[in-house]
Amino acid sequence: MAELLRVNSLNTGYEDMQILWDVHLWMNQGECVLVLGSNGAGKTTLLKTLVGLVDAWSGEVELAQQSLIKMSVDRRIHAGIGYLSETGTIPSLTVEDNLRLGGFYLSRTERERRGNEMYENFPILREKRKHLADSLSGGQRKMLGAAKALMSNPKLLIMDEPSAGLSPRLVTELIEILKGFHKQGLSLLIAEQNVKFLDIAERVYVLDSGRIGFAGTVKELQADDAIRKAYFGVTGQ
Repeated sequence: MAELLRVNSLNTGYEDMQILWDVHLWMNQGECVLVLGSNGAGKTTLLKTLVGLVDAWSGEVELAQQSLIKMSVDRRIHAGIGYLSETGTIPSLTVEDNLRLGGFYLSRTERERRGNEMYENFPILREKRKHLADSLSGGQRKMLGAAKALMSNPKLLIMDEPSAGLSPRLVTELIEILKGFHKQGLSLLIAEQNVKFLDIAERVYVLDSGRIGFAGTVKELQADDAIRKAYFGVTGQ
């Protein structure tokens, strides 16, 4: 299986405050990898650095053996990265327009086909397609954010705490939807506190105070009580 993403010796932060310390991470094509960590562990900073929203101070980030370090955000999207931030939508646009924006780089035919696929996987969005994103419930907005990120048909979908604001039922529903795309070959890198996402992952990294405290398979994580304590505030919902 070909390697998709590699992060070597990544250090970064904001102004004079370092957040990530010598982070190493890798994943193969078609994998689902979970980054677990409590609030303040550095998960969002890690994902923003991979996407290009935060500059790396040092280290390397490669997608399919191509360096991303000097790439702009839009070039990284062209290269095959989809990104779901904690918000993920533009409130002043309709559901339909948010999806069109997510598929901005696709041809019109492909954008329409992909949009229909999103409506099939997220039926509530079809019902709300003419509504402003701002009028949706928190759970509906999160579903729209996920669909918007998927619109570009990315090689790698990066998700920042997709469970945030979702009820346990919607968390389960989102995981099942992601499993469907994962079975079709989509690679997933998910930063979470919610251990329910272990159900979809093959491997796990635990991020603690900006450093990788554990790297291994889900089974290895679940089998070791000492490693599980590295979660600190991480809980299921």
